[in-house]
Amino acid sequence: MSLLLALSSICVHVEAAKAPEWLAPLLNIEPDEAARKAGGMVLWDEAIYDYSEEGVVEEDVRWAVKILDRKHRSMAQATVLYEEDLSQIRNFRVWMVDPKGEVYQYKKKDAVDSMSQMSALHSTLRGKTLSLEGDVREGSVFAYEYTTKVRTIFSERFWYLNSQVPVLRSEIAVIPPRNWTAEALRLNGAKAVERRSGKAYVWESRDLPPFRMEADGPTWAATRPFLAVRLLPGEQASPSRFKTFTSWKDVALWDVETNDRQIEPDAAIRAKVEEICQGLSDDWQKVKAIAAYAQSVNYVSINEDVYQGGGYKPFHAREVFARHYGDCKDKTALMRSMLLSIGMESYAVSADAGDAPYVDPALPSPRQFNHCIVAIPVEEDYASSAVVSDQWLGKVMLFDPTSTQTPFGHLPSSLRDSYVLIGSDRTEGLTPVPPLEPQENSLVRELEIQLMDTGLAKARLTETCQGNQALRERRFRERRSESEYEEMLAERLSKAGSSVKVQEFSFEDSFQENRTTLSVVCEMNAYGRSMRGKFLVFKPFQIDQVAPLAPAQEPRSQPYLFRSQSRRERSEIRLPEGFEVDDFMTPALVETPFARYEASVHVVDGKLVCQRSITHHGVAVPPERYHEVVDYYERVSRIEQTPVVLALSE
Repeated sequence: MSLLLALSSICVHVEAAKAPEWLAPLLNIEPDEAARKAGGMVLWDEAIYDYSEEGVVEEDVRWAVKILDRKHRSMAQATVLYEEDLSQIRNFRVWMVDPKGEVYQYKKKDAVDSMSQMSALHSTLRGKTLSLEGDVREGSVFAYEYTTKVRTIFSERFWYLNSQVPVLRSEIAVIPPRNWTAEALRLNGAKAVERRSGKAYVWESRDLPPFRMEADGPTWAATRPFLAVRLLPGEQASPSRFKTFTSWKDVALWDVETNDRQIEPDAAIRAKVEEICQGLSDDWQKVKAIAAYAQSVNYVSINEDVYQGGGYKPFHAREVFARHYGDCKDKTALMRSMLLSIGMESYAVSADAGDAPYVDPALPSPRQFNHCIVAIPVEEDYASSAVVSDQWLGKVMLFDPTSTQTPFGHLPSSLRDSYVLIGSDRTEGLTPVPPLEPQENSLVRELEIQLMDTGLAKARLTETCQGNQALRERRFRERRSESEYEEMLAERLSKAGSSVKVQEFSFEDSFQENRTTLSVVCEMNAYGRSMRGKFLVFKPFQIDQVAPLAPAQEPRSQPYLFRSQSRRERSEIRLPEGFEVDDFMTPALVETPFARYEASVHVVDGKLVCQRSITHHGVAVPPERYHEVVDYYERVSRIEQTPVVLALSE
């Protein structure tokens, strides 16, 4: 698709033109200091949504940006989504105004048409894209407008305000059907002034500062300010095809409606269940066998009737079984169908696979979720890290059939510390998923090192990973050939400055226990540095060294996210003949509310024993306390840079 987009700015008929009436006055706006510093400014961001009682929405959009720095040239792109047979595009026009004021116009015929999701096997949701990135000069203005008509069941709109550059004006207007009203929830600190203009409900924002992404902070989608605008039918409102969600119970009931009709098992599914459960008498052994089969189904996405809710409705389980492929909701439907064939109750669960901790309980909407998993009721005494307590359904086990590296009884870390919605007619709210504990994401490393007087080290390394650290290592191994994995190991072990040659390795995966064990025999060519043959200097902790954080150039605006993890390391270093320890670090401890670091070096039976442990708790440190994070990493980095000095004995 990137090649096509590049061509779209070349293979078009460019015509000189005049700026439209709405754009012409904007060309005279001079950028202020904030815009110059940010490298651009959005001059205009406007959309009008006109809803009819027949379930059709007419959308009029106008947008313009002045680009002062070519680092923002990607903003010179217009994309209009549409769905075959359900929507149409009219009046799609694009303008580029060069720094000298020359205006060039492009039309719908100049745009590239493609599927909106290129990884999908088939999609009726498409997009027309026109990119002028290659034509951007400092001071260029890029603008577009379009009108679409869409037949849809969805009434709510998410209107994102701030951009990567300042926004001078942002406005959304909604014209509801007769006897309907509209309201907006302001999320993530969104600021907008509401007014009425005839039949329209209007929300306007002006002079919005740029929204910055920051290292180790939340994603753009999770924290960018936005308005959730929804329609509400009045007492005199005519029946409509539009779906409205005013509570989580509404969303849960819709989930039941879209999912539960798709799971009735047919004869082929029942036969397959009988086959894979043959010889298993225990119900949970059968459930595990079914879960493994659901994971084996190939992940393939097919998007049809998206504007009619097809993005949330799975194909029928019998179709998924026959094809042996499907996306998350399809794999969930098949697993639930197989469970139903052994009399096991289950639920479809809506989750967010990317920004799970940022699902907002104040916004009842299916659009907060992008993933579907399975919930199975369990007894009160059933113990597992994937078991959650639901206020209305009791204890349930969560399982993600899409995550092929995660064994039954465990959850990927991306779904922890979040809210999910269980699709049941008894559900009235969200279900909290507990955060990941450090011991559920642990690595234990043991090293036996023979150090030579030249600084060369021969090492035997053993790493045992548990939980989500094992999932990560398992993924690394599965996606690489033996030679590629060996190369990756050498690169990983070389990061401290030593040139590493891997001589042999073994990898053992205890999948059901969610544990991996890696053993490596290697040579580190520059583990230590010889000084005139009389001294040998090296750092005791060279693998995964903790580096300091650069202080923020500007006051931080986003929280710093610590990922929950536990790491322990123990090295036994045999010294070169004739050398003895001359100097080494004293035991050190750095403890904060969000992290703990401990390290020590001792001489035991003629060997140097180096130990360290690192525990990070999964917390978000507020931006006003970022200096504490910087201080933590600075102190730990200084400790790890403290060398051990060996001296040649007289």
